[in-house]
Amino acid sequence: ITLKWFDLPKEAFLSESSQIYLELALIQKEIDKVYSIYNSFRKEEADATHLCEFHHIEFEGKVNQKTNECIALGLIQKIVLDIIFKNKKNLSFFLSKEKIEELKRFANNILETPKITFKEVLNSLYKETNNKKYKEFTLKNFGVWEEVKITEVFGGMVIIKEFPLLEVPFYHAVVEGKKPKVANNSDFIWPGYREIIGSGHRVRSKEGLEDKAKIFNLPKEDYTNYFQTREIDSYKPTSGFGLGWERFLQGLLEMPFIWSASQFPRVDKTLKP
Repeated sequence: ITLKWFDLPKEAFLSESSQIYLELALIQKEIDKVYSIYNSFRKEEADATHLCEFHHIEFEGKVNQKTNECIALGLIQKIVLDIIFKNKKNLSFFLSKEKIEELKRFANNILETPKITFKEVLNSLYKETNNKKYKEFTLKNFGVWEEVKITEVFGGMVIIKEFPLLEVPFYHAVVEGKKPKVANNSDFIWPGYREIIGSGHRVRSKEGLEDKAKIFNLPKEDYTNYFQTREIDSYKPTSGFGLGWERFLQGLLEMPFIWSASQFPRVDKTLKP
């Protein structure tokens, strides 16, 4: 994809998201689950918790959203316990003995991570702050401060689900019977930091994808092949997630700046790392 990189005179050449290709791979009858570890790009300004280029661990499988969330939790648990038991000496450079023990308890009890709806999150924020802006069911008032605050309210990592349908990526399916309309998706918020995983169940029909593409003003010609996958006999509904490695590492090691979690961080001020 060719684009202009902020105010810089030269063009940037960025790779596409691997998610759509993972979904295409699942059209094969004998393939039930796939994953990718690859660069992801966002034309968004970098800050202490966000990079323009980062690494995604992405999963897609012929599973429902509940199973998808369990797989994501299992991945977090595996990474944390492997670091503790195989790299404790290096981990001790960043965390105290007490912090490491706390991290171990968290990993061992990860299936107990609270799951709350976005509506419940807004109600909690309103209760904490008495700010009327949280009465409005929208993501526009949910930013970095709110993500950190909600982990303080619940005392650890939280899984927030059912975001406003038209304020999240177009490929997320709707939860039937809910008003206002919400997506069958969830974000995992690391305590004291931000979202480390975005996940969701995919829209199942071609018509559903095309309708949402119109709402999101997406160029139909760029997504034709993706839409057509829903008409293939071997198509099965899928769910998936993406874990942002640098932000996860930042939260895990309690680092103040995300660019310290990347060897060659790319930001909005330069095309080169």
